Amino acid sequence: MEGTRSGRSLLAASARPRAGVLLAGCAILVAVLGVLFAHRSTADAFDHAVDEVAHIAGHLLAALETNAQPRDRDVEAAKAKARSAERFARA
Repeated sequence: MEGTRSGRSLLAASARPRAGVLLAGCAILVAVLGVLFAHRSTADAFDHAVDEVAHIAGHLLAALETNAQPRDRDVEAAKAKARSAERFARA
């Protein structure tokens, strides 16, 4: 993002595949409508609504930013392993 905000995008475009965003859009509509499947007569409208929700969610994900430092998986795994060893050593 340009302007006064500094930071990096929370989720790169490749980090969140479109399928996941589409599934989230479908889940939102299922929650709103209270049905798991669209009727044949409304399937096109349902599909269009899923695409619209996914489109808006994509904009939201692209706009999210953080100033936090990226985490190192190896360091986080070592911390988790140490916590686990401490927790189960007491048991």
